[in-house]
Amino acid sequence: MRFWQSLASAVGLSASTGVAEPRNVMSERLWGIAGQVSLAGQVVTRETGLQLPVVEAVLHRLGSTVSTLPWMVFERISEDETRPAREHPLFNVLHRRPNSRQTSAEFRELMIRDLAWERNFLARIVPGEHPIGALDYIAWPRVLRVERSSDGWVYYTVQRLAPQTGQDVLREDEVFHIRKAPLTADGLRGRPVYETASELLGYAQAVEAFGKLYFANGGSGGGVLEHPGKFSSPAERDDFMEAWRAGGNGLNRHKDRLLLYGVKYNPFSVNNDEAQFNETRREVSYALASQWGMQGHMVNLLDRATNNNIEQQSLEYVIYTVAPPVIAIEQAAERDLLIGQDQDRYFVSMNMAGLLRGDIKSRFMAYAVGRQWGWLSANDVLRLENRNGIGPQGDVYLSPSNMMPAGAAADPAANVLSPKDPANA
Repeated sequence: MRFWQSLASAVGLSASTGVAEPRNVMSERLWGIAGQVSLAGQVVTRETGLQLPVVEAVLHRLGSTVSTLPWMVFERISEDETRPAREHPLFNVLHRRPNSRQTSAEFRELMIRDLAWERNFLARIVPGEHPIGALDYIAWPRVLRVERSSDGWVYYTVQRLAPQTGQDVLREDEVFHIRKAPLTADGLRGRPVYETASELLGYAQAVEAFGKLYFANGGSGGGVLEHPGKFSSPAERDDFMEAWRAGGNGLNRHKDRLLLYGVKYNPFSVNNDEAQFNETRREVSYALASQWGMQGHMVNLLDRATNNNIEQQSLEYVIYTVAPPVIAIEQAAERDLLIGQDQDRYFVSMNMAGLLRGDIKSRFMAYAVGRQWGWLSANDVLRLENRNGIGPQGDVYLSPSNMMPAGAAADPAANVLSPKDPANA
């Protein structure tokens, strides 16, 4: 009996009478929408959230920034010295070509967008001459399940791309998986933004929908039709209302209309300013940007920005917005992509120094301080500016004479330290 009830419910029939029941045409069950219905009456899904302008602006800003960062493998030579490990096979995968179809910049942009929106990023590890020969990007919506098996391994069930059908099951040592908090209860994956912030996204969708409908109606909020008597029949009333609404839609919205039967039109007096629509839309945009710690001026919210604070906010963008996901990427890469003893000898890094360089005057003043106080040489400064060194003489470090130890001889030669001398290491 339960089967017949379920079948009848699915086709909109009463199990007892077989008569069609009234159905909500916006029911997410009817259309197969996988999402949450917010208190604002909006169905929040992965795709509807991406339609919000501020969400796309945040993801574009993060993706554009991280796609410019060099992603490299470094070797630890000593406790104080490292070098780019260009001969390591993983160096080419990360820095140049992760797979046959994508450049490193494309791959990194997809990576940060998925990590910011889905709070998960997944790529399949393809072996080559090295155990890590390539990384094939897997869009997170294709991941159907992430679960720990009785053998202790974590397995990923991934939907194949058309025209192929079926699913692939990948073990955790076959994938590169980055996840960001908050995590699910089992700790195996991150919870997406459209799940943890569904009410805020639903509110934002409702505000956007109001604005679209407002302008679709010609900037009019509607009104009330006042009839002095009554219509002769419901059909006459319906015909009049249909003709009235048709005359105010589409290309007819600004044309004159004729009122019959002594009907009087009383428009609603509430407009966008009185409803505080603009202020509401702006505050919702700030609230959404804060989900990623994004500064307003980075997504064209400039009403709180000034010439004095934009430079400071740009620094905060690097420290508080870009750095956390970048560190998550670096540590996940060392866990999943460096194998065995390579984890002790090598490390993976995205260089964010370029984002903190500032203007040329500020940089040169900082270099001057470092040069005069002895922790930067001429070659150090040139390398930071991506320029060639000037030879061995550029490796000389200076020491201010007024900072010599008490009682030391005032020997001018003592004010120049060479890194080649072990005593000055």
